[in-house]
Parts: sequence; structure tokens; C-alpha cells
Amino acid sequence: MLTLINMDHDTIAALATAPGGSIAIIRVSGEDALSIAGKVWRGQNVLEINERRLVLGQMFDPETGEAGDQAMAVYMKGPHTYTGEDVVEFQCHGGNFTAKHTLMCALKAGARAAEAGEFTKRAFVNGKLDLTQAEAVMDVISAGSEKAMQIAVNQLNGRFGNEIRGMYDQLSDLLAECEVRMDFVEEDLNWTPSEMMNKTLNHSSTLMKRLLEGRKDGEVLRDGVKVIIGGPPNAGKSSLMNHVLGRDRAIVTDIAGTTRDTLEEHTRIRGIPLKITDTAGIREADDIVEKTGIERSKQALGEAQLILWLMDLSKPLNEQLPPNDFKLDAPLIIILNKSDIAIDQELPSFFEEAKASSVRISIKSEDNLDRLYDLIEEAVWQEDHHHIPDVAVNARHSVLLEQAVEQIGDCQACIDSEAWELVSVHLRGALDPLGEILGLTLMPDILHTIFGRYCIGK
Repeated sequence: MLTLINMDHDTIAALATAPGGSIAIIRVSGEDALSIAGKVWRGQNVLEINERRLVLGQMFDPETGEAGDQAMAVYMKGPHTYTGEDVVEFQCHGGNFTAKHTLMCALKAGARAAEAGEFTKRAFVNGKLDLTQAEAVMDVISAGSEKAMQIAVNQLNGRFGNEIRGMYDQLSDLLAECEVRMDFVEEDLNWTPSEMMNKTLNHSSTLMKRLLEGRKDGEVLRDGVKVIIGGPPNAGKSSLMNHVLGRDRAIVTDIAGTTRDTLEEHTRIRGIPLKITDTAGIREADDIVEKTGIERSKQALGEAQLILWLMDLSKPLNEQLPPNDFKLDAPLIIILNKSDIAIDQELPSFFEEAKASSVRISIKSEDNLDRLYDLIEEAVWQEDHHHIPDVAVNARHSVLLEQAVEQIGDCQACIDSEAWELVSVHLRGALDPLGEILGLTLMPDILHTIFGRYCIGK
């Protein structure tokens, strides 16, 4: 049962598709959705009679009576809708003005402009989704890889929520028995043996810890990894970025210092979402524009989660090392480029001192690039051929699961001494964070934070 959440009963409206497409959908949800539709849309068929059927008609301004765009309309009666409320959707021609005019007609007729994520928020409050599923809607929309989308879909289908719900129900049963034990201390009511209670707690704790192991997977797949390509001028940084992206994004010339600023793009390697940044070559420079670019490169390197440091094998490597005054905190992969024209030389001691992985490649001939991608994969997952789980928790879930695991550990110690009042306290301490994960108990500001990430029409 939801607590501390107040929802108004306004009928809301918003554009549910991205502006500029061939078709625009305006969604209206609430108890007055059908009456509002009657004020702004007219067709030969009555929407209420033709429930869940698209019907052709025309939009009208409810204030002036002027005709607007031709539009298909569909009425869906609650509670069997996305929000759990009565919903009407208008499908009109795409284009910014047409869509805006259709939405304005609905607003003039009495609807309120929906807030960010309000349709999904209403679906959650009306019991159509638990909070884990509501969170997954945004993860599906923002998925940056096939695996990220599959994890989000699994969560949207209830796989994660069902696991949490199962543990919540088991711990609730234990709590109920503990409270009965306190009321009937002298009675022998065929209580669950302590061994069985501990077995249940161990099962829940083990499952929670397994879910927590997927925390990094969730962070990587949802947020991506910030990868910075650094190195001296003309080592091949821009060529590497273009190869990874599969298109010419960065300018490539034989002139050193071509890149004057950082360039950031999103891509994937081995299913891993990357925010990859090409930087200006780091060297001593007098040109004010190049110096500014170099300072930005150093700043980007300081913010990196993975650094690819490119060096030119056709030139002395000792002259291409990272600056002595610059501390590289992120995992480092040294890429020795231009292996096809390499000169004979020993590797600098820096390689061993930095404990960095290294690989010889030729971007021009595409030699050994697969090995580079292997190293990137290993650096991200800290292992080769990492198996990504079907469910990956987010930061909010992780904090709450850790609280529950700690409470279960304290609970088990109290069971052994049959301190049932303390057992009850710790069981409640474990149930509360599980309830927060599902959205059974939640403060309004947390909901605002979660749904504030959504676009207006979702």
C-alpha cells in the first residue's frame, strides 16, 4: 500500500511522440478524458461506442470553433490502460505547429499540461506498475546497447520486482510469526524451527548479495563508460576515434595539432556503451587556441573512467609519455600505433611502472584492433568474456539492498538467542528498504527525483 503520496485528479495531456515526426500522438489521461475529447474532436463515429478503435475525425478549437487538423482518435476506458485511467489519444499529422495546436485544443478544453513522467507516475500510483517497472521504462528509452535494453525489458516485465516481492513476502511471514510468539510466549503453537527461519534468511541474504554483484553491470550499461583518447599530436587519436565510430567524425591530417578541442561521441564496443572523447595532442605549445585545447585535454583525462594513451611507434616513445606532473587515476591502456612503420626501440620503464596494458596496432591497416577491443572489455569488467546478468540493480536499489542485508545479519544473531522482540525490529529494518525498492513505502521527493528523469509525454 502506497503511503505519503498525494495525487491530484486532474486530467492531463501531453505530446507522446518526438516533435517533427510524420505522425504526432497527443495523449489525454484522466476522468474527464472522454468529455474533453468531445469538445475538441468530431467524427462520424462516437468514440465511446468504438472503444479501442481508431476513428477518423477532425480537431476543433473549443474556444473559436475553428477547424484544425484531421486526426485519428481512440478511447481506452480505465482501468485497462497504461495509466489505469480513462485515456484518449489523438493521432494527427506530424510537424511542430500541428502537434502543438492539437495539444493546445485539449488544454483549452480543460486538460492540464502533464509534468515530466506523470503518465508513468500515475501508472505506478494506480498499481499498473511497481516502482522497479516504472524505473525500467526510462531505462528502456535510454538504453545504449542491446544488452542494456534486454536488462531494462526484463525489469519492465517484472523479473527484478518479482524477486524482491518474493523476499518481501517471506520476511513478512517471519515477522508475523515473531509478533505472535511475543503475544503467546507460554504457548506451544507449532512454531517454525529456528533452523528453518535461518534458512529462509540465508536464502534472502544470498539472493540480495547476488543482485548486488550486478551493481557495476547496471552502472556500465545504463550510464556508459567515459573513455578518453589521449597522447601526443599526430599519434592517430582522431583516426582511432573515427574507426571506432565507423565514420569520419574527427578531422585527420598529417599536420600535428589538428585537433584543437575535445570531441565526444557515444558508441559501443563488445556491447559496452562508451562515451568516447578525442582530445588535443598534449605537447608544449605557444598558440593560445592550441594551449586551451591542451588544458581541456588534461581536464578530460582527469575525469576519465578509462584512458587510451596513443603513441607513435615510428618516433621515440620516451618523448610521447604522459606529462610527469599529471596523475592518471583511471585504468590505462597504452596503444602503440603505426606498427607497420615502427622503428626498433626498447619500451620505456613507464610501461611497467604504470602497470598498464599495452597493445601494438596499426589503425591504417587495421592490424590487431581486435586485441585492443579485448583489452577495453577486460578493463571495463576486470575480466575477460564477462557474463552480464539478466537483472542489474541501479544505485538506489544497491543502497537499499545493502541496508536489508545488514539487518538480516543482525536478525540471525537474535534468532539464535530467541530474542523475538529484537528479531522483529531487524525484520522490519529489512522489510522497509525492500518496500522502498518496490515503491510500497516512499517519500514524495524520491518519486519526484525518479520521475523527473522522464520526458513530458511518458
